[in-house]
Order: sequence, then structure tokens, then C-alpha cells
Amino acid sequence: MTHLISILIAYFLGGIPTGFVLGKVLLRRDIREGGSGNIGTTNAFRTMGKKIGVLTFIGDCIKGFVAVKIGQALGGPDLLPMALAMLFVVIGHCYSPFLNFSGGKGVATIAGVGLAFDWKFAVVMLTIFALVLIAFRMVSLASIVAISTVVVSMLIFEYPLEIRVSAILLSLLSIYRHRENIKRLLSGNERKIGGHHAQ
Repeated sequence: MTHLISILIAYFLGGIPTGFVLGKVLLRRDIREGGSGNIGTTNAFRTMGKKIGVLTFIGDCIKGFVAVKIGQALGGPDLLPMALAMLFVVIGHCYSPFLNFSGGKGVATIAGVGLAFDWKFAVVMLTIFALVLIAFRMVSLASIVAISTVVVSMLIFEYPLEIRVSAILLSLLSIYRHRENIKRLLSGNERKIGGHHAQ
């Protein structure tokens, strides 16, 4: 029962569409009607400005952090509830029950998950994101590379098995959610910050 409770709390918490809610409440606008149509941080920045972009990132990050801490509290020494919370909060964000199972790509939520179970891990992930973003000026590429480091780290370092499996699965989900970006990156058509395309 504890495992099911952890899954449900994480899924519905992750499903709260931060960017959508902020757009509706603060600007009376639907984030899905502008830019890429995505509800995540990048589209929030592009369509609704820096303030809502930052708030969207923080809100999505908090979802991941809180869900993992709840799973950890429910499970105690049993790591499975926390591992399930890690995975299902990202699933909830990507497939929100409040938006007909559409959603974001999970990057900010994964950052919150990382902060909850190992802050050093999250700092490394965000640092890699920042370095790639500065070097190539493409948010999608920075996101994909940063998320890929999660998979590599879980294969290299000796985290508990439940955590490793969950982290790998949620990372692969996020990479899958970037599949259109990957196609554009490979074709050289992905947009850079400032509106230019990759060459």
C-alpha cells in the first residue's frame, strides 16, 4: 500500500502543469498556444518572458523535490517508495492527468528529483547543462546531454539498485520526450537561443 500511495502522490504532484497554471493566472494566456506548445520552462521563457520562465523552472523543480521527499518519508529504510516517486513524478509531468495526458519534457522536474536524493548529483547535472548551453546556445542539446549524464552516472556509480533503475528509466523517458528535438539537431534545423538554427 505504501508503494501505491507513493506512486499516486508523485504522479498527481508531477502532473500539476506549472507553466500552464502560471500563464493562466498571471497573464490569462495558454502556454500551449504559443511557441512549441510545450508547457515547460523553455517555452515559458520564449512565450511568456523571464519571470514566468524562472517561476516555471522553480515550480517544476519543486514538484520533483517534494515527491521524492514524500516517498522517502513513506518508505523509511525501504528505498522502493522513493524510487517509485522519482519515476512517477517525472511521468506525471510528461503525461499530466490535468492536461489530457500531455505535458513537458521533464528536465526541471528531474533536477528537483536529483536535489532530493543527492544534491551533488543535481549540481553536476545543472553545471553540464549550463556549459553545453553556453557553448552551443541550444536548450534542447543542453537538456539531452545533461539528462544523458544521469544514465551514465547510474551505470558507473554504486547507487542502490532501486535508485539506479528509476533514474535510468526517468532519464530515458525525458530523452524520448526530446525525440523531435533530436531529429532537428541531426538535420541541423534546431533553433538556437536568439532564433537562429544550428548549422
